[in-house]
Amino acid sequence: MKKIISLLALVLVVASTSFAQVTSSSITGSVKGDDNKFLDGATIVAVHQPSGTKYSTTTNKSGAFTILNVRVGGPYVVKITFSGFKSYEEQGVFAPLGNAANVDVALKNDAVSMQNIVVKAAPNPIINSKASGTSVTIGRQALNLTPTIGRNLNDVTKYNAYSNGRSFAGQDSRFNNFTIDGAVFNNGFGLGTDAQAGGRTNSTAISLDALEEVQINITPYDIRQSGFAGAAINAVTRSGTNEFAGSVFRFWNSRDLAGTKVASKTDNIPKTPFNVETQGFRFGGPIIKDKLFFFVNGEFTNGTNPALSWVANRPGATGNVSRTTATDLDDLKGFMKTNFDYDLGAIDNFNNESFSKKVLARIDYNINDIHKLSLRYAHHNSQSDVPISNSNSGNTAGNGNRQNSALAISGQNTGYIIQDNTRSAVLELSSNFKNRVSNQFIATYNKQIEDRAYRTAMFPTVDILSGVGGSTYTSLGFDPFTPNNKLNYSTFNLTNNTTLIRGNHTITLGAAFESFKSNNLFFYGSNGVWVFNSIADFKAAALAYKANPNLAASTVPIARFNYRYTLLPDGKLPWQTFQNQFYTVYGQDEWKMTKNFRMTYGARLDYLNIINTASDYANPYVSSLNFREPSGVPYSINTASMPKSRFYVSPRVGFNWDVYGNKKTQLRGGSGLFLSRLPYVLISNQLGNNGVNIGLVNVTGSAATAYPFTLDPTRYTPKTTDINSLRGYNINYGDQDLKFPQIWKTNIAIDQKLGWGVIGTLEAIYNKNINMLNYVDVNQKRPSATFAGNDKRDIYPALDLSGAAATTARFLNPGIGNAFVLTNNNVGYSYSLTAKLEKPMTKNFGGILAYTNAKAMDLSSVASTVNASTPSIYGMNYLREGFSDNDLRHRFMGYVNYRLNYGGNFGGATTFSLGMVSASGYKLSYTYSSDVNGDGQFNDLIYVPAAGNNLAFQDQTVGTTVFTAAAQASAFSNYIEANPYLKNRRGTYAERNGGEAPWLTRFDFSIEQDFFVKTGKNKKTNTFRFRADFINFGNLINNKWGVGNVSTTPQPLNYRGRTAAGEPIYRLATQVVNGATVLLQDAFVDSKTLNDVYQIQLGVRYIFNN
Repeated sequence: MKKIISLLALVLVVASTSFAQVTSSSITGSVKGDDNKFLDGATIVAVHQPSGTKYSTTTNKSGAFTILNVRVGGPYVVKITFSGFKSYEEQGVFAPLGNAANVDVALKNDAVSMQNIVVKAAPNPIINSKASGTSVTIGRQALNLTPTIGRNLNDVTKYNAYSNGRSFAGQDSRFNNFTIDGAVFNNGFGLGTDAQAGGRTNSTAISLDALEEVQINITPYDIRQSGFAGAAINAVTRSGTNEFAGSVFRFWNSRDLAGTKVASKTDNIPKTPFNVETQGFRFGGPIIKDKLFFFVNGEFTNGTNPALSWVANRPGATGNVSRTTATDLDDLKGFMKTNFDYDLGAIDNFNNESFSKKVLARIDYNINDIHKLSLRYAHHNSQSDVPISNSNSGNTAGNGNRQNSALAISGQNTGYIIQDNTRSAVLELSSNFKNRVSNQFIATYNKQIEDRAYRTAMFPTVDILSGVGGSTYTSLGFDPFTPNNKLNYSTFNLTNNTTLIRGNHTITLGAAFESFKSNNLFFYGSNGVWVFNSIADFKAAALAYKANPNLAASTVPIARFNYRYTLLPDGKLPWQTFQNQFYTVYGQDEWKMTKNFRMTYGARLDYLNIINTASDYANPYVSSLNFREPSGVPYSINTASMPKSRFYVSPRVGFNWDVYGNKKTQLRGGSGLFLSRLPYVLISNQLGNNGVNIGLVNVTGSAATAYPFTLDPTRYTPKTTDINSLRGYNINYGDQDLKFPQIWKTNIAIDQKLGWGVIGTLEAIYNKNINMLNYVDVNQKRPSATFAGNDKRDIYPALDLSGAAATTARFLNPGIGNAFVLTNNNVGYSYSLTAKLEKPMTKNFGGILAYTNAKAMDLSSVASTVNASTPSIYGMNYLREGFSDNDLRHRFMGYVNYRLNYGGNFGGATTFSLGMVSASGYKLSYTYSSDVNGDGQFNDLIYVPAAGNNLAFQDQTVGTTVFTAAAQASAFSNYIEANPYLKNRRGTYAERNGGEAPWLTRFDFSIEQDFFVKTGKNKKTNTFRFRADFINFGNLINNKWGVGNVSTTPQPLNYRGRTAAGEPIYRLATQVVNGATVLLQDAFVDSKTLNDVYQIQLGVRYIFNN
């Protein structure tokens, strides 16, 4: 006992990981005699057949046993012996990740039976005594069979009943926690939209061929699991076995293997040529049989994929046609080439080129029957072209909305190249000691590199509007966020869990440490960003620059000018370093209260230490200013201070009740608090937006004419860079009391065996936001008036003003701009009600069918930058609860596969897999395309006039066509009536994410054809496999099926000023119909992109010794 106490003390002092995840499985059960009495001291030996790895234990006084930290998968042979009874052997036992394989037996008296008993296990990952929360396990077979065209884990995980794409619990996918072998594989800094490492280049850092099993945990009450508000997605990689075995493969898809028609008898999808090819291998085997094993994997992809889903407007254009004309784009391309020798590249129908190269190596060492060691290293390099960003970063980087929409198309070379490279190492030591004590130690290190590369030489960013006060029509030059944009970040984890089995209690104790560090060079807008009202204005400004590079004032109006410059000595680049650390202790007891009722309860204590890397960024001018919270309470900002370090407590409880004790009816549930990581860029923003290391010129209207267009924006760097004298920059700040996201999760479920191997489940999940994130602007003045007329929204003092007048009217302290503060709220919730039927894969057949009704509400869905444009009626400082960006009301999901085997030593097999997702449409917010209330943000939800009441419109001319105010009023009324959502909002405001696209149903299908020969004395199988994956398979049968819908525009109105009576005046948006520009009439039209037609991927694989 002293040794055990010493071990636990050591664990609590030095062992650690903050957000420990599960990498192993367990085998549990009970043993009784034929007199129905439980047997104390029965010997259990479990052998992992592929590797010969052996685990053993004995039953306790209650006849129960648990073997912890066993290798995931199988098959295992479990042998049970007890003096006076015939031995029992159960074959084909599979141990699921993060769960348990159950083996409950009744031994026969030695005098009753003359033969040992051997049975074949029936896998059942659903009815499981360890299950309490909501989870989904995806084994190697499902990973291999699921239809996929990108060999991406996202293609596989979409076939679960509980998600909206990659979102769980109504949360952004970056609030998931994705681990492989316990190592963090998140997009930890949080840029982009994909939560996984490799997602910036639309790839993954680990090959599907390298994965053994994946578990998705939405409400796990295992106290070891943390670091998420959405879901924990845990995966483990494959290991070598006692047999040399492997595979080589090649997959490819191209334009010739994709559809060309959407609801049409003629081609109407752009035929942009593309091609994607993937080659790879896996190989594993013994170094020392039963002792030491290796596994290696490599996968290499090169490809081109269409970059845009919209095309320029030209005669005969097919696909989704934008208002931006090919004539205008070609004219600009010629102008740029002639005057600046600058190539805009293709104007549309161009590809993103990409590559992904990933390798993995793993060693597993059975040191002895007590200790098992594994080492794993993964290396991934990837790169991809990316179109120009649509962000304007809170109106500090141009106008935004530049590319790939009904309103704007920009040339290929406005984009950039992103890299997403990962280095990952893991060491794991699992130990099963005597006296039913086990220990698991994991050390992991992950580094990710996300640098950008340039497509062309540096050039200013130029956004060109459709007219004064209009939206972006096209852009040219450099992406504003690409100059000097480099990022790397690393996560170091230590994990230790010690488990003791004492009677009916399984006690887990752990302590924890995690260190995160990022180095970010984000110097956006340092190339200079100009916004012009028209193509003609830009040309005039560009020619004026050529005639006189030293102009003192612009010859044409400039809508906005942004420019960032370094304030560091000698022009040093402003690198920003962010660091934080988690220290954690936790404890948990899994109590088998009766033979068929288990309760798990525990708590974890996390201490989050945010290291103050802002200490050198004190800004005395900002510290002297008086700010105010939206409520009016005074607020101060100290740019040299990061949010406070703090403790977090997360209690949890879960239960599992085998209602009748026969593993046919299972009631499970629980409730608990979960602490999540956040995209660390949200806090790191403070390090680059403080007025100390980076200066900002941000001017509009008449003030912008003092900054004429130039190729050398450094001329606008102020002569003095004394931070006490500089003005005009924005502030990002993390509130001193900022808390990391927390969410309270609760679920209740019943699982019922229904016969024929089918299990039915009814499950309810409720999630309550405890600490969520939103931004406020503490430098913004409060509203000062309201509109006249029916739309009586609050308006701010800067409405209809520009330049210095707007700055003075808008801000409490006009010496600086916005002061964005990241803070918390507890607004919002989500729920889901799920019914599903599932048949685990047995006898070559399995499948699932599920329906989920869900709802998600929040105050603001935080992205990877300052989200100042959350759609609102009242402005960003006065947000109300609304539908989350990840709200999805209805979703059906189905998946089935069947394998037909034939032949003996020579033969084959055909495997069919069919998947289906049918769901209500994506959500959208109807907003104005300009700033209606004067708060400086383009986020204002539209007012929908009551029937018979018209808004005030202004005549507009598009090309040579004049649309009168009366025609626009009539067209807008007709548009509302044709819109299923807006027609029910008459007389009030549109809601955030209140609009909904039409329902969408898509099927995916794959077929595999095997030809095999069995060789050698063990009859090992060598197989040639031919495979075809059909994404959007229904569209191959009927080109009307599987077609999505695209909004013509979520911004139907453009604000143009006020009438003499104080009512707002608007212009109605237009759309392109059959090549002609008409007033807006359709809410949605058929989407005509590659994703809306079928795509086929072909593959060939050779598998040996499998």
